[in-house]
Amino acid sequence: MFAFKYPTNPFLTQIPFFMVNKQKSSELLSAVQQIISKSNGQELSEILFKDLKKSTTVIERFAAINPLQSIILSLLVDAGLRDSDLTLNDIINHFNQKIDRVSDIQEAINGLIAKNLISSKVEGKMRKIISTMNFYIEEQVLEAILNGDKKLIETKKAVDFSEFLEVFKSSLYKKRDGYKDAYSLINDLKLVLADCADFKEIAWINSLQGLKTNDILFFIAVIMEQKNGAVNIDIAPIINDLFAVEQHLVSYTRSIVGKTNVLFKLNLIEICEEEYIYDDVVKLSETTLEKLYGNDLKEVDLKKFKPTMGALISPEEIDEETLYYNEVENRQIQTLTKTLQEDNYANVITQLKEHKLGVGINVLLHGFAGTGKTASVKQIAKQTNRALFMVDIEKVQSKWVGDSEKNLKKIFEEYQKLSESTTQTPILLFNEADAILGKRVETKTSIDKSFNTLQNMLLQQLEDFKGISFSTTNLANQLDKAFERRFLYKVEFKKPTKEVQTQILKHSFNTIDNDVIELASSKFSLTGGQISNIKKKLLLQTIIEGVANCNQTFLELCEEELSLDKAINNKVIGFNCKVS
Repeated sequence: MFAFKYPTNPFLTQIPFFMVNKQKSSELLSAVQQIISKSNGQELSEILFKDLKKSTTVIERFAAINPLQSIILSLLVDAGLRDSDLTLNDIINHFNQKIDRVSDIQEAINGLIAKNLISSKVEGKMRKIISTMNFYIEEQVLEAILNGDKKLIETKKAVDFSEFLEVFKSSLYKKRDGYKDAYSLINDLKLVLADCADFKEIAWINSLQGLKTNDILFFIAVIMEQKNGAVNIDIAPIINDLFAVEQHLVSYTRSIVGKTNVLFKLNLIEICEEEYIYDDVVKLSETTLEKLYGNDLKEVDLKKFKPTMGALISPEEIDEETLYYNEVENRQIQTLTKTLQEDNYANVITQLKEHKLGVGINVLLHGFAGTGKTASVKQIAKQTNRALFMVDIEKVQSKWVGDSEKNLKKIFEEYQKLSESTTQTPILLFNEADAILGKRVETKTSIDKSFNTLQNMLLQQLEDFKGISFSTTNLANQLDKAFERRFLYKVEFKKPTKEVQTQILKHSFNTIDNDVIELASSKFSLTGGQISNIKKKLLLQTIIEGVANCNQTFLELCEEELSLDKAINNKVIGFNCKVS
């Protein structure tokens, strides 16, 4: 017996229970109740249909279905409100276990599924046999009845490719949740594809020669996963969705892993070959990305590009900072910044090509620690609106023979992919690169051989480089001579002059008296990094201890910051130590 109650089904708790059309909703629910009550235990006969005509007509007109479908739909409305499904056996039992109309019931159920009013739920990997299925009412149909709004039943066509992928995703995930089998899923996806055939993206996919239905659906599923933020896509869940027969599933998996599938021949997908990823993970090719997203690809991919050999920093993530340089350094940094402004850079590259010169711009920043080498690269990236790919040097070096060379190769491969995905050439930064820019050594061990191989590979990569790179080092005197000509610009960062140091101090400590700043500048030789440490410590002491005399504390912190330098300079190292 049907009795209306507020549902306990989780997805139904989201339905708004204010009635858009209370009168219509009441009419529909009364019709459902009458149908269930009068048909319970009765045979499916012309007498029953005549007796239910007034009630079934209400449902028929609302959902555009026939009398038998309206009876079955009513049963599923009741089940849905009771948070349950129905099997074919449940429906037969409702009609007093009479099986002479089973084929009619099956036909009615298939019709309701085709109209997207109900769906089937499959347990395990069964074939599409109606007797093994559970049936449930679609969420939007129940919502339409409860709100008395027929429009909620109508399936809205996707307006663009993005919405199409959402509809595709919804069908796919119903299969993964057990509410569809592979057969019904493929039929649903075919209908969606046909409905959106006029979209330029779908038209392009359909125009590709040699693609079968499974290839098209697999390809679109990969596009869908990429659209949802995945870069490297596991093929197993997708193939499990699309194949019901184990033999076909295995065969298709082999065609992907073995790269024999037509999707590879058309250069639509690629196997992810990063060392930490298995060969059953794929990604979209650059050809596909360009075709699907066009000019929008640049910004889309920058957000999703996740290098494994360092950090990707967008220009928007870099805080603007005022930097002070000695005269020579300032002139060189300004030249670099102007050169890398996009209009100038494009002209430079054109001119270099015309003169048959290499188009790579490699820059070495060397000198004292804490003088602003890394900060300068970041500000150049910020001012020229370029993404910054900052390499983690520790990831390059490996204790395993041959791995360091692979890691170095991967850096330049990732930089190349980043370059192809951005509107402006990005900056590659080898920060504190002493370990990989050192002098080659006489080969005595396998470690020496590996180090020299790494140096030779880096030299060749810089020679052939077609982008913008910066390398920073505090130990330029240990640089291999062969690297010198690979760097177009070599900027030496010296300790700030007294005048520049005073400018930095005044900029950093606006609460300190000018005469104290002048005293500190004449007494101490500080780098920008040391000044930054002093500023941070002064702030901490002010917050924690409530410093009364900032001037005095400032001078003490300057002295303290240089104490380690003094200790290092005064320390006697090695066998020159005299024993008294």
